[in-house]
Amino acid sequence: MQKSVIVDGAGGYIGGHVVKRLAKAGYRVKAVDLPAIHLGHLAGDGVETASFDITKPETLKPVLLGADAVVHCAAAFDLALPYEVLERVNVHGTRNLIAACQELNVRRLIHFSTSGVYGAAQYTPVDENHPYKPLDAYSRSKLETEKVVLAARNNLDITMFRPTGVYGPGGKYLAGVFFAMFCILAERKIRLPRFTGGPLQTWVHVADIAGAVEFALREEKTRGGVFNLAETDIIDAGIFFSALSESFGIENKGEVKLSPRLFSLLATMGWHMPKAVSAAPLSWIITKEWGKIVARYHLVPDLRPQFTRDFYPFLNGDHVYSCKAFCDLGFVHEHPSFKKSFPDVVKWYRDQRWIP
Repeated sequence: MQKSVIVDGAGGYIGGHVVKRLAKAGYRVKAVDLPAIHLGHLAGDGVETASFDITKPETLKPVLLGADAVVHCAAAFDLALPYEVLERVNVHGTRNLIAACQELNVRRLIHFSTSGVYGAAQYTPVDENHPYKPLDAYSRSKLETEKVVLAARNNLDITMFRPTGVYGPGGKYLAGVFFAMFCILAERKIRLPRFTGGPLQTWVHVADIAGAVEFALREEKTRGGVFNLAETDIIDAGIFFSALSESFGIENKGEVKLSPRLFSLLATMGWHMPKAVSAAPLSWIITKEWGKIVARYHLVPDLRPQFTRDFYPFLNGDHVYSCKAFCDLGFVHEHPSFKKSFPDVVKWYRDQRWIP
């Protein structure tokens, strides 16, 4: 018998990919998001759409009725939001969802947290036993949400994922900043040095996140577990910036070796300075210049770049996470290498006319 799976936050980046992956795998999927979120592009081929609001408990049970599992992707994800808003949606909303699942005897829950709960790495690669010290409001809200989820493990079969930085087709948040920024540099024919070295980082392709959900639903041994999601490929900041430069045709002039210590110092300064100084001017410039490019090339205006101060912790120090615990259970990445996968990602954005 086909299992019925609810995917909330289906209108978001990860949720949409999870819906498509599970439907293709043969699950009966109900894609769910807020009433104002359009989900028509997900409907059909084994996918039903519905709406609820996790901050309004009375909207949950009619949608959850008859479900075998819930994939909880819904969250307020905006690094510029105040903690009170993040807490209301992420912490209290998740508590409402769990209560509804318990009442309806929906026993399987897959929950998405973030690698941001670890904060600055005390050692690398960061595994699931690393201490928690989140630096930004979003990550703090997700750590509090984890406590709510883990407290329900006695009567729910829970799997929790902590993804590192996510890339792939359709992403708007990180792509909105980095793609727009490098498009602007290319448009103005600004030459950059070839960067080498710098802090180390791991990424994860959105297709592998969706694949991890399918694997977890299928494999009993993932129940009760908390797992990082990251590629096996470790790159440095120089490789990341070089990939962007090459993808957008930016000419190189000379070479600069990035100092991890200087990189971290600048990120720390940006984090501690007022937003009006450290983030607002750059965000204003990117938004203004990107608007000109969208108009000039008649692009689909889906990327809305916004640089916030809460980006700075992600630029500070190494961000290398181990996916060994999950891979040891049998999970295999479809995209283990950022360097190999990134050119196809950029091609997708061009094909969709999101970038010139």
